[in-house]
Amino acid sequence: MGCDCLGHIHYFDAALNDSQGNPYVVKKAICMHEEDDGILWKHVEYRNGHNEARRARELVISKICTVVNYEYLIYIRFKLSGEIEYEIRLSGELSTNALSA
Repeated sequence: MGCDCLGHIHYFDAALNDSQGNPYVVKKAICMHEEDDGILWKHVEYRNGHNEARRARELVISKICTVVNYEYLIYIRFKLSGEIEYEIRLSGELSTNALSA
């Protein structure tokens, strides 16, 4: 909570099913927040030096799925330009075990 998403955050519950097909709810499974995305536009009027700029914002929907010792970080980004980006990242640690006799 508060580490995976930044700023003003809204969490959604997710309804999933177990291996027997029975439903269960995962509380706060999906995160929605807004992020800064750099300069959307900037203009300097060369005649009088007046300049203006606007920051770009993006709406981010994300979730993290843990599978054994790896985490899959899934992001969908909705940009002010109309673009939609989809990103999947892998995180985690290598898990090694000694062989048993």
